[in-house]
Formats: sequence, structure tokens, C-alpha cells
Amino acid sequence: MQHALIAFVCAASLAGPALAQITTACLPVGSNGAYGCQSTSSPVLTNGVVATGTIDFAYDPATAQLTVRVTNTSPVVAGEDSPVITAIAFSVPNGTVNSATLISQSGQGGATPAFALQFTPFQTQIQGCFGCFNALLSIPGLAGGIGNAQATQFNNPVVVLGRTTFVLQLAGPGVAGLTADAISAMLSGGGAYNVATSFVFQGGGIGGTANGYVSSGAPCCPNNAMVQNVGNGCAPGLLAVPTLTSIGVPYVGDLVGTDVNSPATPNSAGLLIHGFSTQYDPIFNLPLPINLANYGFPGCSLYPSNEFVLPITTDNAGFATYSVAIPAFAKWCGRRIAFQAFFVNASGGVLSSSGLVAILGS
Repeated sequence: MQHALIAFVCAASLAGPALAQITTACLPVGSNGAYGCQSTSSPVLTNGVVATGTIDFAYDPATAQLTVRVTNTSPVVAGEDSPVITAIAFSVPNGTVNSATLISQSGQGGATPAFALQFTPFQTQIQGCFGCFNALLSIPGLAGGIGNAQATQFNNPVVVLGRTTFVLQLAGPGVAGLTADAISAMLSGGGAYNVATSFVFQGGGIGGTANGYVSSGAPCCPNNAMVQNVGNGCAPGLLAVPTLTSIGVPYVGDLVGTDVNSPATPNSAGLLIHGFSTQYDPIFNLPLPINLANYGFPGCSLYPSNEFVLPITTDNAGFATYSVAIPAFAKWCGRRIAFQAFFVNASGGVLSSSGLVAILGS
């Protein structure tokens, strides 16, 4: 649900007039693939308080203006103060920008934002375990922090509510060729975790004592992550057909894979085929699915393209598993990875699972 909310917020933030020269990019903060400085790789505040948000960039090379929109999506917990965002850090590609000026800032409700901008051409803005960034938007204390518009309980009542928009005027040798994607992909330097952006959340939890640094994670995808089954498996006689089960939800920036259950082939070697299509196989140069009856395996079909063919071995219960890490880059949004397992039993009969398709998203 949290991933769907973040995707919706990003889409709403980026909505507006369709101008070809303006590029946009969006990053969730505190969600899948994020880090925190408060505990080992955990994107939570002190005392385990969850804090999340989004940051999106819109850049117009014609004016060299960068619009940064920040939204606090932290869960609202009864009896707890909702954390507010008091600092936002990000970077720009090396050698592109010499100076940046904050020319406007506005919120949707509550207090009027009064953030200050610190910018250096080199990454010198230190943000906890995330190292150094070029740009830092911040306010002292809690007053004027950015809060979740759905929350009503804050440690300091002076809160900017809803999406907050900052407009920066950039100048430098590379502003004409700069894009929002390039900004969202630029990582901090010198940190325990080098990340694209960092928020400081303060005043959360019981008594408003939870604070901390939380990083961006995987990019906001325009589609939801999902899993689909394709076709039917096969097995000779009355033997159990192998089955595949997705390992979790296929989020970009996370592990994607499958558990294999083949009780008819315990302690057996098999093949796990996976590829990027269920429509066409570039190896066989044939449309999919491929009827394997033509190759001596009646009742069986090949559903995924076979760019990758991996050996797998089942345990004494017929179980095996495989996973692969998907990079946290927007280019993976919407990509499909299809899996299918094949085994040969002691009698020489072929068993296969149906196809399992992981659609990468948020």
C-alpha cells in the first residue's frame, strides 16, 4: 500500500503542462531500497519511527530553473507526533552548475515555508552517514518543517502542510544539457552509503523525540510491481507438476526471483530458464510459447525467452530457490522477467512448471 501511495504522489507531483524540453524525475525517500543513519541500513528514525516522503525534480534547460517538490508521506500513527522534514539534500552532476539561487518556495497549506539554500559547486554539504551533497535546503529547529497533510499531531504546531515547492535558478557551464534524470541519479560522496538524496526528519514518535537521516531508495515507477502466471506446467502420468512462487513483490531496487517446488524430483538437477519476454524468443528466433511436443515432450510448452539458462538442484523435498538483485534505476520500471523450471525424472520424463512473470515496478 505504501508503494502504491508513493507512486500516486509522484505521479501527482509531476502532472502539469506537457513541455517537451522540461524533464522530470521522482525518488521515494524511506521506502524500498532506502537507508537510514540511525541503525544499520534501516530507513527508520530513532526508536523505530517510520518516516517516508518523495522528492521530484522538474528541470527546464531553456530557463535553467530547477523545480523541486517535496512531500511528506510518513504514516500517521495514533498517539504519536508525526515527523516533519527539516532538511533536503541532493546533488548535481560534476562540472555542470557553479551556483544556485532559491527564487521561490511555497506550500499547499499550514505555515509558509522559510527554508534556506546552501549550494556549492563541489559536494561539501555533509548529511550524516550519507556523506556530502551539493545542495541543502534546511530550516533550524522544528518550526516550519514539512508535515504530512493527513496528520494532525505535531511536536511543533508551526508546520508546512502538503507538497512544498522550491524553485532554484541554476548557472554554470552545463546547465543547457542538464536533465532531471541526471540530477536524480547523482550520488553523494564520501558516505557510508552514497545516495541520491537525503531528508532529515525530526519530532516524530511519542513525545516528538524521534529524529534521523533517511535516504532515497528505488525510483518512482509509473507502474505497480506485480506477478503473473503464464500457461500450464506438465508432468508424465500422475506425477506432481512443478510450481513456481515469486520471492516477494518484484520492486525495482530489490531482489527478484522464484521458489521452485517439484516434489516429484527430489535431490535432482534441473534447469531454470528466465528471460525478458513471453512473446518472442531471440535465441530460437521463434514466437512464444513454443510447443515442445514437436521436440518429443508432449503436453509441455516453453513460455519465457531463454536468454538465461541456469542449473538448479532440489533438496530432499523437491525445493529450490533463485533470486537476482535488480538495480535501483528507472530504466527497469515496467520490465518483465519470466521464469520457468524444467526437470527430467528417473524414467526420462520431462516435468516443467508454468511460466511466472515478474513485472518490475513500485
